[in-house]
Amino acid sequence: LLQAEAANRGWISGSAQTYYENAIRADMDIYKLYPGTGTTPVTESQIAAYLAKPDVAFNPTDALELINTQYWIVNIRNGTEAFANFRRSGYPVLTPNPANNNLNGGFVRRLSYPDREASANAKAYADGSAAIGGDKLVSRVFWDIP
Repeated sequence: LLQAEAANRGWISGSAQTYYENAIRADMDIYKLYPGTGTTPVTESQIAAYLAKPDVAFNPTDALELINTQYWIVNIRNGTEAFANFRRSGYPVLTPNPANNNLNGGFVRRLSYPDREASANAKAYADGSAAIGGDKLVSRVFWDIP
């Protein structure tokens, strides 16, 4: 799916749609490697039906959203990567938990610096914190700019 995004952005040659569809197929096919799932837990007709769904079918207008939403889905087994890509791309479009107002309607964007850092390296801590808008969970890191 990263190749699909790169092709869509013109960074590499090839069809973004082909990369996109092949990546989804490969992800669904990987489940046959899991114990107890048999040799083909997801059939070709099921994959084709999924790829044909209106909110999945590739179209150039919504390509970045489609690609990165599918990337979120395929990374169900790798939450750290899904979280990083969500911050990088802004997709999928998620709604913050309304019961948690500690983040002012936002999402955790980074981990805060350890308390020891402020006491052991005060100047660098202050400079680094100021550069990102404060040592807050909702402060964005330099690449978190969807």
